[in-house]
Amino acid sequence: MESSICSMCGEGKEITSHLFCTCQVAWLVWSKCYEWMGLASLVYREPKIHFSQFRLIQESEVVNQIWLSVWIAIIGELWKHRKKKSSETDT
Repeated sequence: MESSICSMCGEGKEITSHLFCTCQVAWLVWSKCYEWMGLASLVYREPKIHFSQFRLIQESEVVNQIWLSVWIAIIGELWKHRKKKSSETDT
């Protein structure tokens, strides 16, 4: 039987909102991303809301499309990291 504990932080329940938004590892990644862009923002608890709020109001649509691509890339990397950590604990 697989554990329902987050394989990245070992603390929260491994559900979508935790994995991509509230996990300490994910939160650190999002914080660094916002810091990189010079923004102060909240990380929403639900990925769908987080995605819809991940826009730069003062920027063009082209810049926002790139920014949303960054969001998708981060989600992909968090998932790959989760799978890697999960497989390490399985062995």
